[in-house]
Amino acid sequence: MAEGSAQLKRRDNIAGAIAPSLLLIATLSGCVPPGGTRPSQPKPPVPATRPAPAPTPAPAPTPPPEAPVTPPAAPPQAPVRIIPPVSPASQTLLNESRGHSAAGRYPQAAASIERAIRIEPRQPVLWLELGNIRLKEGDYLQAESLGRKALSLSAGDAALSARAQQLISAAKKP
Repeated sequence: MAEGSAQLKRRDNIAGAIAPSLLLIATLSGCVPPGGTRPSQPKPPVPATRPAPAPTPAPAPTPPPEAPVTPPAAPPQAPVRIIPPVSPASQTLLNESRGHSAAGRYPQAAASIERAIRIEPRQPVLWLELGNIRLKEGDYLQAESLGRKALSLSAGDAALSARAQQLISAAKKP
């Protein structure tokens, strides 16, 4: 048994010597960075009190912010009105009227266009055509009145409005 007790003592001595070594290795392994090596130079110790930061120069004064510049608002415009095309029946009468007018038959031209106006009374093209016929007949007052009617119906169509203005101007000249 003496032999068994000697073995037990040796085992206790080895375990007693190994346990503190393992404890020391485990503690130190937590201090090793992930790369497995320690930096070659130790970091300088951090002083207990930090020195006061150097004074920073005052920022340059900035001018007061200006109000944002907004472009001037566009003047309100009349709602755009799309003038529908002349109906096929009115177009036929308009073509007939233009043919009579070109031949100098103004009464027949006026009769054709007046029939077209009864079909489409809100069509400015027809009022312009009748105004031009009256201008050619020498009825300037009636031509100006018809030009104003066409102008009121052509709101939103710049080309028709310009033609109506030309008719009104031409009727005022003589």
